[in-house]
Amino acid sequence: MILVTIIIWRGLSIYFANNITGKEDELPLIEITDQEIYINGVTVHYTTAGDINDQPLLLLQGIGGPFTTGNANNQKMLSVLSQDFFVYAPEHPGHRRSAVPQEPWDYEDYKRYIVEFVEQLNIKNPTIVGQSFGGKLAQVYAIDHADDIRLLVIGDASTSFNDPTLFEKVMPHLVPLGSWLLKSDSVPLLIKRQIIRHTFSIPDNLVDTANLAKYAVTMDRSYSLGPFYSDQLDKITTPTIIVWGEKDLQFPPDQGRKLNDLLPNSKLYIYEGAGHTAMYQQPDRTLSLINQALSGL
Repeated sequence: MILVTIIIWRGLSIYFANNITGKEDELPLIEITDQEIYINGVTVHYTTAGDINDQPLLLLQGIGGPFTTGNANNQKMLSVLSQDFFVYAPEHPGHRRSAVPQEPWDYEDYKRYIVEFVEQLNIKNPTIVGQSFGGKLAQVYAIDHADDIRLLVIGDASTSFNDPTLFEKVMPHLVPLGSWLLKSDSVPLLIKRQIIRHTFSIPDNLVDTANLAKYAVTMDRSYSLGPFYSDQLDKITTPTIIVWGEKDLQFPPDQGRKLNDLLPNSKLYIYEGAGHTAMYQQPDRTLSLINQALSGL
């Protein structure tokens, strides 16, 4: 049973997060600064890149997959965006190198963390770029802060309306199994590490092996379906670019089209041949679209 669960879990993570690219030996050389900030009882790790005198850009990343692959993709994106922006890239609480909240966080909690992050660092009128989970988080933040955002960029985002994808329907059934595996004393540490690695992108050396059950708390929230924000999306009057991968299996392009219909000031771009990480696969095109949109404001 345990072996079958792990195979399914890893298989789904690879299948749905199709076309994830990035090798560390291909990374361009850029100066990336690692920093930490304390928000709502949690230590949040974040990186910055670019010239601090340039326009600010807040990059809200997705979740899941090994840290090494995610870090490679992230640094490629930082390299491109930092050509024209000063980029802030927080690592969401419970994921990557940030601390795990003691209690489960919902989207409203994550919104408050973004509010506090922006306020503490005095980030004024930023462009906000959000992918997958980060794309949903960007929308939730923008509902109440549309006038504070210069441009909103949403890529292959988690569902914000009451129309869950196959991935979102499947994951809630697997999450209880994953939670049980993390809490069980009979499950080998190696298996638990694999679950944590692919769910939270936490580097192996930062996994709290003495308290693995705490990750189950974050897991329960990370893959929950709700709440949906369909009736509030019309509040996002910010100029918005929606970027979607033609071959995204996790959140198919129809999700992007529905989102485009619901947002009052948006434009949709489908990247041919790209998967769930479309904006990361074609970062130069993404930067070009951002600059084009900003030039018209």
